[in-house]
Amino acid sequence: MESWCQRTLTLGKYTVTIFLGFFCTLLVEPIRCVDERFLWKPNSEVVIQGVGNGIEWFTRNETRPNHYRILMVQGDNMMVAARNHFYNISMISLQENMHSEWNASSSAVNSCTIRDKPENCQNYIRVIALNETNLFVCGTNAFKPICRSYDIEHGSYVTRYEYNGVGKCPFDPKHNSTAILVDKHLFTATVTDTSGRDPLIFREMIRTEQHDSRWLNEPDFVSSFEYGDKVYFIYREAAVENINCGKVVFSRIARVCKADQGGLRSLGGIWTTFYKARLNCSIPGEFPFYFNEVEHATNVLSGNHVSSRKFDKSHDIFYAIFNTPENSAPASAVCAFSMKQVIKTFKGRFKGQKSAGHNWLPVSKDETPNPHPEACQQNSKRIDDETLNFIKSHPLMNDAVPSLGDQPILVYTGFNYRFTRVAVHPQYQAVDGRKYDILFIGTNDGHVLKVVNIDQGKKVRSIVIEEIKVFHHGAKVEGLEVYHNFGMEKLVIVSSDDIVSIPLHRCHEKKSCKECVALQDPYCSWLDGKCSAFTSQGEISQIQDIRYGFHARCEEEEINVYHLGSLPNMNKSDRQMPTTATTTTTTITTTTTPVPKTTSKYFARCPPCKPCITPDPKIHVRRPDAKFPWATQPSDGFLDNEIPRIHRNKGIIRLTTPHGNPNEIEAPDHRPIESRNHLTTAEFIPTPIFIGSLVFVFLLASGLGFIVGFKVSTCKDSQDNDSTIDDATANLRVHQENDHYYAKPDNRAPTKYNNYWDGSPRAGKVPNNGSEFRPVNTYTNVKGKTYL
Repeated sequence: MESWCQRTLTLGKYTVTIFLGFFCTLLVEPIRCVDERFLWKPNSEVVIQGVGNGIEWFTRNETRPNHYRILMVQGDNMMVAARNHFYNISMISLQENMHSEWNASSSAVNSCTIRDKPENCQNYIRVIALNETNLFVCGTNAFKPICRSYDIEHGSYVTRYEYNGVGKCPFDPKHNSTAILVDKHLFTATVTDTSGRDPLIFREMIRTEQHDSRWLNEPDFVSSFEYGDKVYFIYREAAVENINCGKVVFSRIARVCKADQGGLRSLGGIWTTFYKARLNCSIPGEFPFYFNEVEHATNVLSGNHVSSRKFDKSHDIFYAIFNTPENSAPASAVCAFSMKQVIKTFKGRFKGQKSAGHNWLPVSKDETPNPHPEACQQNSKRIDDETLNFIKSHPLMNDAVPSLGDQPILVYTGFNYRFTRVAVHPQYQAVDGRKYDILFIGTNDGHVLKVVNIDQGKKVRSIVIEEIKVFHHGAKVEGLEVYHNFGMEKLVIVSSDDIVSIPLHRCHEKKSCKECVALQDPYCSWLDGKCSAFTSQGEISQIQDIRYGFHARCEEEEINVYHLGSLPNMNKSDRQMPTTATTTTTTITTTTTPVPKTTSKYFARCPPCKPCITPDPKIHVRRPDAKFPWATQPSDGFLDNEIPRIHRNKGIIRLTTPHGNPNEIEAPDHRPIESRNHLTTAEFIPTPIFIGSLVFVFLLASGLGFIVGFKVSTCKDSQDNDSTIDDATANLRVHQENDHYYAKPDNRAPTKYNNYWDGSPRAGKVPNNGSEFRPVNTYTNVKGKTYL
């Protein structure tokens, strides 16, 4: 049975462990904030209301739901699909250029209402494609897809002819599909039946293999784009290679050659160049965390997922939104992919299985056709049957396409929203000469995040510049488009019922240099006493710091605003600093965080912390040629080219010169308290609560340690005495009860002890009150007596 001593030791051990863990948590808590991939908070929160100040709304008089969806953007025009309508909208003014109404046929509506809801028995436009002379439009037509060709005459659309839309447009408006017009040929990815059991990628009498899960397995098509001599499709589907381990959805990128005509005998009317590969968007580690379900992808653009210098070459990449499954931990991510890596993956090894019961394994090079069948052929009819049979049974590539940086650009975990759309303003050049890809990310609750990756090289460290609340009713962001042309820049945001355009930045809302720089917005810089959009003119004078959000020159600019030296005839005590005027706007409400936070809604208790780094001396030093307005005025006592030093103490600003000039300028410090207490990036001042917590935990842990140590010492002494008495009384048990025993302490007379040890506690039995005893065998037995 466990003794009280052992229980005390166990309790003390666990108590000390708990409090030491709590103590270490307090120490680690500020460090935990540094991982900005998962713990972030926007530098500024913006609410969009009303019109004006660059905010424009596209409005219609209809009271019924619109079901807007951006299907095509060409130049200054945006083609928006809706229910029973489609619109040509000007990106410049967000006004309607042209529109056409196209209702479902009465026969289709009558047959549809028998088996479905009336709201689904409408004509939902799902395909819009434009060539030099004609506009192609396809709609669901109450579950009987139909397409039209329009001519543009006198500012309106005139129907030219109609044709069957099966294979080009889905039956159900809930089915995801995509389409692109390439070389006057329409490439589509959709389904050919009302249940969605027959998915296909289609182009004029050529399609993917029918009812073959190795080709397409319950896909949800997301987007498509043209690149080189191929057309690429991005979608998500149930992974057939993982079926033995349970059903899971993977993200895919598939490709076909533009000139593919199908096979001669084998694969007749079937793609001979269809291959697919997995898109890998995951958090790296020993057990990577995957974002498996792609939600949206951009077209290929010339950009770079990290900041680059002027002479760095951008490359062809695309960005995509990924989510976790609905029944798992909610999380979203943005990943970037290089087309160079995509092409490399399709030139690699294939994956296949020998039979239905075998695992999916890489195909050896000996079993792969030579030359590699990924290249486009001028005439696919000439491909031999052996190669065609291999292509039919091996559409999947072995390797996945890795994301740039091998990690997401931005990750969000939480129940508030999920990412839905992404748009990019690529390679925007900032004051420091570096170029940035600025991302705009839409959510399913009506918010838009403005994000930029501020790190360099292969690392990723993104910041959320703004979180913009656009749709107050929490509508899902269905479309995002960045428009910049002829000096006009705007972001167009589309929900199911609203279309709005807002400026790409709100620099003018920042009224101080520190606020402007702390925003870390590549669009914004401080110049001539105001925060405005960066221009190439006056690059040296503009103040901006995207990486750290702090610039030492803001201190000088703050003094410059007050113009202390322009009051030479006033007494020092009369030189008052004017308070900064505040401007209130009813259109845009902005809440600015002075320094970047790295917390999230999951970790709201995380204290404001800053990167433990030293500012770049090339950026954060006071320029030696900096001039102050008062530096050359004799009335102030400063000599030419002398740079005043700024001293603040108890609400007073004092300017002196480095040469010990006795003349000084003093003025009350009217800056706000939070401005006075503003921490630079390289500083860290612990709060009183933090210090008090450390002291309390240290004292408590010390006290508990002392108590446990005392108990341990007591237990040890007691155990030593128990062992000695056990040895000494081992031979006493054999004596009779009437025998007399004696205990002889050191330097004392023997004491008579009438009872032998019977297993009861010894403290009350020992006559000398627990004094140290010697073993029995160290004494000589006297006649009839035994000594301890």
